[in-house]
Amino acid sequence: MKIVDVNNDIKEKLRLSGLSKKMGSLEKCDFLVIEEIDGKIVGAGGLGGFLNVPSLQIDDSYQGKGIGRILIDALFEETRRRGYSYIAGSRNPENFRAIKLHDIHGFKRVFRVHYSSGIVRDVIILVLGSRGKIIKCFFSIFNTLPGTILLAFFLKLVKPVFGKIFTLPPEEFPDVDIIHMIKNFEKLKD
Repeated sequence: MKIVDVNNDIKEKLRLSGLSKKMGSLEKCDFLVIEEIDGKIVGAGGLGGFLNVPSLQIDDSYQGKGIGRILIDALFEETRRRGYSYIAGSRNPENFRAIKLHDIHGFKRVFRVHYSSGIVRDVIILVLGSRGKIIKCFFSIFNTLPGTILLAFFLKLVKPVFGKIFTLPPEEFPDVDIIHMIKNFEKLKD
């Protein structure tokens, strides 16, 4: 395992391994924790975007062998070492493996988004410093109906620049149904 800053050489290795085809957000990360076997990247985890969003991808033939857990642990350790004040992300509230992993590392749910029929995500944050506390307070605005209304319109408007904010290209982000988001608003309890 090694830690690398994302540059053109690493992007090319990700493409050759097929990992960035499965998860294009890896190329948009600031840095990556990678696992290589015989010169091929078989797993990568990184952090990037305006909101410090994590990305993780393991080659199908290496899943279930503990590589993901090792990469995640190293990713969070490197994030702290580099002085990031928070990590933000989202997860499917029915993905119990992800919930367990996030809970182990101390992530907290901040709000829930019902993007459209069948697409629900909890927005989570791991606060690592004082700026992270401010971001968590800001995110809590979206745990209100007025905040959800604002978020729905914001997401619809800025989808073309999602890559800069969330590390995801627009085609990987769910389409937003504004009416559905508002009608299905669900306030999370602390």
